[in-house]
Amino acid sequence: MNPTNENAGIADLKKNLCHLYDMMAIGIMDNKALVQEVKDMGEVVSYTSYQISNHDSRIDDIESNLQEMMGKVDRIQEYLQCLVNMNQASQARETPVAAQPMEESVEQPVKQPG
Repeated sequence: MNPTNENAGIADLKKNLCHLYDMMAIGIMDNKALVQEVKDMGEVVSYTSYQISNHDSRIDDIESNLQEMMGKVDRIQEYLQCLVNMNQASQARETPVAAQPMEESVEQPVKQPG
C-alpha cells in the first residue's frame, strides 16, 4: 500500500468520525432540550391537575351550600304559608264593624287681612 493512500484513508476516517461525533452531539443536545420540555410540561400538567382538584372541591362546597340554602328557603316558605293561613283564619273570625261616618275635623282656613 501506498503511504499517501493510507494518510488519505486516515484523514477520511478522521473526517467521518468528526461528522459522527457532531451528529451525536446534536442528538444529545436535542435530547436534553426535549427532556427539559417534557419536565416543564409535567410541571404544567401537575399544576393544572392541582387547580382542577381545587375547583372540584369548590364546586362540591357550593353544591352543599346551595342544598343547605334551598332547605332554608323551603322552611321559610312553610313558615310564610303558615303565617298566611293564620292571618286568613284571624280575618275570618273577626266581626265586621259597621261603617261609621267619618268625623269632620277639617278646620276652615282663616282669612288673612290683606
